[in-house]
Amino acid sequence: MSQVAILHEYLWTHTAAAMRQLKGKVKETPAQKKERKKEFRENKENIMKIAVPALVIAAIVVFLIVYMAAGRPKTY
Repeated sequence: MSQVAILHEYLWTHTAAAMRQLKGKVKETPAQKKERKKEFRENKENIMKIAVPALVIAAIVVFLIVYMAAGRPKTY
């Protein structure tokens, strides 16, 4: 994409006319509401599948590093 085209696209998307919003609240159709709720549910499930196990693994790694660095007590 040429620099002129990039500049044109930037100016077009960042003008006052492009950023103008409708007055009042935009009504959401029942289908849009259903889709939004479905996406929210899927995102919540993804958090449980990805983020929580990643945080648990990170906590275990930190624990092991601290445990190894501190040294284990010697028994006589």
